[in-house]
This record gives sequence, structure tokens and C-alpha cells, in this order.
Amino acid sequence: PRVGVIPSVSPTVPTADAVSNRQSRSGRCSMELMAIPPIKKKMIYKAMMGKFPEFLETTSLLKELGAKTVVSRAERDVQKKFLLRNGADEVVYPEKQIAEWAAIRYTADHIRDYIQVDEAHAIFEVEVPENWISKTIGQLDIRKKFGINIVAIREDGKINMAISPNTVFQSGTTLLVLGEYKELQKCFRM
Repeated sequence: PRVGVIPSVSPTVPTADAVSNRQSRSGRCSMELMAIPPIKKKMIYKAMMGKFPEFLETTSLLKELGAKTVVSRAERDVQKKFLLRNGADEVVYPEKQIAEWAAIRYTADHIRDYIQVDEAHAIFEVEVPENWISKTIGQLDIRKKFGINIVAIREDGKINMAISPNTVFQSGTTLLVLGEYKELQKCFRM
């Protein structure tokens, strides 16, 4: 089904039967909402494909059904405003988020993954620079020089978070590093 429901211990809320007679222009909204089992609802995430009026109507109907948290999808900021006014608790931009991730991920061969923490900070998984191999974290003094933190090291596909100033960098390993974008760019030449 296109609607996911996570049960919780919240008080009983109206079921989809309460709005089963409501129809969207396409008739899809009510059919999807009827698929929601009559259980207590904490959060509903509506993964939708289609046109914005359907997103808007479904968001409103889910809130009327008593969904505690509704996360809706938008393509533009103006859509976000309408969704928030009509019951969405949070709005996501999946296409925009994937495009930004791909643009950063594929700008350099040594970037393996990327997670945006906020506007100024990120976590990157990067290959160990060649001039760091066989040196320790303490020798390189990365935190002092660049203001970034090494969160973990990935070796042979396994994450090792037990790192110390005595940890020696090996060829073929990757680092999970946290810091400001500008410092990460300086340190890893992104």
C-alpha cells in the first residue's frame, strides 16, 4: 500500500471508514485512506506520486483521520506553504535532496558517501589521503589543523568506532569525518 502506519499508544482516533465516502477528483485518495487499518495512529507517511492537488487533499484527510504526524512531499516552496497550512507537520523534497546528495557524492572519486547535518556541517565518508597512510591520527593532528572529527574508520566493509590518537591509517580504508563544509573541503580537496 501507498500509506504506511506506525501504531502507538495514543488514544483511539477516527478510522478511514469515517471518511470513506469522500472522494478526490481521481478517486484515489479515499481508496488509499480506506487501506489504513482501524488502529491507533502515531505517524503516517504518505509516499505519493501524482499531482499536487492530490497531495494537498490527502494531507488534509490524514490529519482529519487523526494522524498525529503527517509528512508530505513537495517539489517547490510554494507547495510546502500550502501543505503546512493544510495539516502537514513536515514537508520533504525527495527529488531535491537526492539531486544535492548526488552532486556532492559524485564531484570527486574519493567521496564515498555524504550526510548533511545542517546548513554548515556534514559527515563524509572519504578515502584516506595517500599522504596519511602509515601515519597516526595523533601525528596528523587533524582536529587542530582542520577542525574536523574522525567519527569512524571503515576497514574491509566493517565500521570501527574505537579510534584513538594512536590509530594508524591503512591503504584501502575510508574515514567517516564530521565537520564544517569549508574545513572538509580544505582537508580533503573537494
